[in-house]
Amino acid sequence: MNIRVRKPNIRLANVISGLGVFLVVAFATPVTAERVSLSGIKTQLDGMQLQLDGLESQVDQLSTGQSGTFDASRYVSLRLSVNPASPCSAGLSFVRLNLDGSAESSEFVVPIGYTLLLTDINWEANRITGAFVAGRVLRMELRTVTLTGSQRIVYQSPQVQLTATNLNAPLGASENLTTGVAFPERHRICPRITMRGQTSSSSSFSTVSVSTSTMRGVLIPNSP
Repeated sequence: MNIRVRKPNIRLANVISGLGVFLVVAFATPVTAERVSLSGIKTQLDGMQLQLDGLESQVDQLSTGQSGTFDASRYVSLRLSVNPASPCSAGLSFVRLNLDGSAESSEFVVPIGYTLLLTDINWEANRITGAFVAGRVLRMELRTVTLTGSQRIVYQSPQVQLTATNLNAPLGASENLTTGVAFPERHRICPRITMRGQTSSSSSFSTVSVSTSTMRGVLIPNSP
């Protein structure tokens, strides 16, 4: 994720050029020493140059911070896992993957001081013999879970319509989220797949277990 900031080309010469019209008008009529002080104008221009130099320094810092280096510890890649101690249904939860592909042993919890912004979600459902028939609808849910076990749905995927042509194919989706899904600090993430009737608005539904799921995102520091 590289964001480049174009550095503005701000120099004193541009400021002086911009002041040209002002100076021509100012000196077009007789003036007195009390009205115009050349030394005062020079002092003001020196001060403006210092301000412009400071602005350029800030832009340099912003550009370096966003497009120069990236803190890899803030990148998050999650994989579905089974943890019997998890408050998630059937113990289905997520573990964090290290950069070398190895998985951490404990269930992922958003660290204190950060918000997790998920940007990519991939999922696939386990097949249920006789239940997957054309016309039914699958949808992935993500729930945020507090340390006390309280759960709330924060994301529902677009529906996957079962048809005669896709019943024998892997049933799931790969989603790149435009604005992302945010999870607060000290919260877990629980997945669930629901299956409804002909439309996603059907009142009755059954739960389908998740076969595989991976998610990617970034940790954003919370404001002080």
